[in-house]
Amino acid sequence: CERAREEFCITISGAEEDKKYARVIFVKNRQNTKRTRLVFLKDMTEEVRLQGEQKILNRRIMRAQKMESLGTLVGGIAHDFNNILTGIMGFAQLAKMKSTEQKVIDDIDVVFGASKRAQKLISQLLTFCRTGQSQDKSVLRVNDVATEVVELLSATIPSTIEFKIVTTSKGGVLADVTQIHQLLMNLCVNAAHAIQCTDVNNVGMINIDLQDVCLTSAEASLFPHISAGDFVKIVIEDDGCGITDEVIDRIFDPHFTTKDVGKGTGMGLAVSYGIVMDNDGDIAVYSTIGEGTRFEVFLPITETEKECSSEEIKICEPGTVCGTGTILLVDDEITNTVLFEETLKGFGYKTHVNNFPCEAFDYYITHRDLIDCIITDLSMPKLNGIALAKMIRKVDLITPIILCTGHLDAQKKSDITEAGINEVLYKPVDGVDLAAAICRHVS
Repeated sequence: CERAREEFCITISGAEEDKKYARVIFVKNRQNTKRTRLVFLKDMTEEVRLQGEQKILNRRIMRAQKMESLGTLVGGIAHDFNNILTGIMGFAQLAKMKSTEQKVIDDIDVVFGASKRAQKLISQLLTFCRTGQSQDKSVLRVNDVATEVVELLSATIPSTIEFKIVTTSKGGVLADVTQIHQLLMNLCVNAAHAIQCTDVNNVGMINIDLQDVCLTSAEASLFPHISAGDFVKIVIEDDGCGITDEVIDRIFDPHFTTKDVGKGTGMGLAVSYGIVMDNDGDIAVYSTIGEGTRFEVFLPITETEKECSSEEIKICEPGTVCGTGTILLVDDEITNTVLFEETLKGFGYKTHVNNFPCEAFDYYITHRDLIDCIITDLSMPKLNGIALAKMIRKVDLITPIILCTGHLDAQKKSDITEAGINEVLYKPVDGVDLAAAICRHVS
């Protein structure tokens, strides 16, 4: 008796979404002088589809985990740099206010300008690691923002690149309009660059499609950061050069770029990723070399209308005494407390400085009738600013508490509300902004 077995898979041709897969098994049988062949055919379409979806999901989960690790690292570094910049910018501002020599003032302006550029870079890094610092969220229609972006880009990119926009979305999203504008701008500019890399005549098409979708649990399971529900789906697709598999896993990394030196910072897609995460959405990318790239963004639809505060904010100018009182300054960075102390004295305030939060609390307990406002850093050894605020709120519900920080994640944002903190200022803190914050809470 002699038997042989052959097994292989076949693809039944058709459109991509209609392809069928099957496993074919040949079994040859030879016994005495008779030969027989058995053929088994098994439909593998569903199994292949599930394997493909699992492969996509695993890839996205690995990418999400990598981005989370990068975000943690970047957030910590950005916090340290913001502390350094607070001292540099603050003392530069103080020196400029005290100086009467124009050459010195000009030199200080150079220092201040360089610090502002560093501040902008750190802001981009913090957007990437989605620290939730945007305070200007309101319900908006992405359609309106997309139309504005297309009108702007049509006047700036080569006219040979055509835009086709379809906006059927009716849902609103709770987001910062500036962030959404930046998100769409970054993705469209990236698409335009891909076309320019492909065609020497810069001829190509960018398709933008906005629609409302309801993702089922099965559909949402393909994305690591969202669950089933209603979303505004934004699709931006180009017919450019496409992205290789090696590159596609790195395109959201900060400062990663395939462009020539001087033609890109590598922050556009990293910032876009951070914006999407900051708004509780998700982003996916599909690409074929020589055919183009497709980005899909999902932003949750909201029906909540957020009221914009009409409260007038009092802005204090240098040299203006906007109030009297005693401010308790708590920060483990001596440079910051020296800066804030000197700045606030210029606005007419008395200050008490403490670089150790536990000692600051003890001082507050024995002198709380003399303290009109507390300004504390967030990240400090043994006792952070939120924990300090909670301890103070157990004995005092009235005294204003202002928190200064260079980095704030979503969990801490929730803790801040529970701790009864009145306002958050993001480092580097400008002296005028610090005084204005006190004015808002100390009569």
